[in-house]
Amino acid sequence: MISIYLFTIIFTVALCGLSLFSKHFLNYFRIVAKVWNIPAVSSLPFLGCSVRFLKQKDEDLLSELLNIVESVETPSNAAFLGPLCHIFVANHEDVKVLLTSSDCLDKTYHYRYLFNETNLLVLPGHVWKKHRRLLNPHFTSPVVHTFIPLFNAKIDILVGKMHYSIETNDHDIRHVVHNCFLDMICATTFGVDLNLQEGKHVEFVEAIDNYAKIVARRFFNFYLQVNWIFRWTPVGRLYARSLNVLHGMTKKVVDQHIRDRNSQRENSSEIPSNSTATFMNHLVNLLEEGTFTENNLYDTVEIMILAGFETAAVTMQNILLMLAMHPEAQNHCREEILRICGTSGDISAEEVAQLHYLELVIKETLRLYPVAPLIGRQPTEDIQLKTCTLPRGVHIIIVTYLVHRDPKVWGKDCNTFKPERFLPENFANIPYYSYIPFSAGSRNCIGLKYAMLVMKIVLVKLLREFEFFTSRSLSMDELKCAMYTTIKIAQINELRVRERVK
Repeated sequence: MISIYLFTIIFTVALCGLSLFSKHFLNYFRIVAKVWNIPAVSSLPFLGCSVRFLKQKDEDLLSELLNIVESVETPSNAAFLGPLCHIFVANHEDVKVLLTSSDCLDKTYHYRYLFNETNLLVLPGHVWKKHRRLLNPHFTSPVVHTFIPLFNAKIDILVGKMHYSIETNDHDIRHVVHNCFLDMICATTFGVDLNLQEGKHVEFVEAIDNYAKIVARRFFNFYLQVNWIFRWTPVGRLYARSLNVLHGMTKKVVDQHIRDRNSQRENSSEIPSNSTATFMNHLVNLLEEGTFTENNLYDTVEIMILAGFETAAVTMQNILLMLAMHPEAQNHCREEILRICGTSGDISAEEVAQLHYLELVIKETLRLYPVAPLIGRQPTEDIQLKTCTLPRGVHIIIVTYLVHRDPKVWGKDCNTFKPERFLPENFANIPYYSYIPFSAGSRNCIGLKYAMLVMKIVLVKLLREFEFFTSRSLSMDELKCAMYTTIKIAQINELRVRERVK
């Protein structure tokens, strides 16, 4: 009975693998022949190491992946997840080669689960260069600073919501932080206020949250990567419903924006330049010029929302937990905030620029819990690394989590929270590509300045009003990371907040 059961599982999984990769069947053997000299993790033919993820909980996925990567003590090693060969890289010298190579701009197949192949994250390198040049001017510091009044207003709502959570004894503040960041990113991307913190468009909020979880799950379960199988699973149906909600909201807002533009044109010769509508105006201009298709426009808007809010919201929760676990750092941050920004009022760009210790805290949290724990690239030509040559077409996974915790670079205390690492005199000795929380090279994160600005303003307004602590004593060794599109600390539910005595 057991043997029949095992045979059924193996046959089903093998069928999934052949279905998914039949177009690349010959390429599979070409890759195998070229990576034979790269140290590899022991695995089953065609199934690879993927079976090790089938029954893992979300909070165990990353640790299981790290076990696979670290089971071979070399700068780079190979492991098969299903029939596809992945080369895992965690050495900063090799990372520099990969992220600066013009032959390594293409993303791996995993990114295709983020909508489709017309969004900025997934576009092939030669197309991405063109789109990135078109979008770069709208993510410079002067443009991002025009959002500061909106950030201040939205974060004031968050402060009010957090006061209410304390009054009602609601210990889980994750949802209010989550909704605030989503509200801000939608307002600055769409150019319209959806008032998500006020409980409007709840279905939209839930759809984005479900979508982010499902995308990450597909990376580890390769049978879910087979579209015709995925569509019939419960998680596949939830994915489809979530995607329809997201597409529907995007189309509604974009169509309304176009109607408003046309109406303004009829009544005046010029379209007013509203700072929160600049980005949408630019995208619609690209559509009217024929530079962007409708799919390009919708996908660009949606990926900005999903990537922008998810990364910043999760990082903010991680920062608050680090401050709760390290009260001396929290007190240092608050002293700096009160000295520079005062006890109340809105925050200006000039004040933000002076918050040096707060920036150290953000950077150290991003080192320990990077926005992108894994970065996938697929070279279009063979790439020579320090100890081996990676063949064209192989799937390269840069393990940012391990790059950031390399004891040879960061010291024996690399797993501890120590913001002082980023003081200029200390950080000057750290190789540049040893710290890549927003990736690096030409294909780095376009929203870096936006994310850093908004996180600083949130921290200023929260730390002036509240004190963060944990429900029980926690050590860094206890923390486990759940793997979604970003790293989420599993013990984040231990985070608590109380009003400061004034």
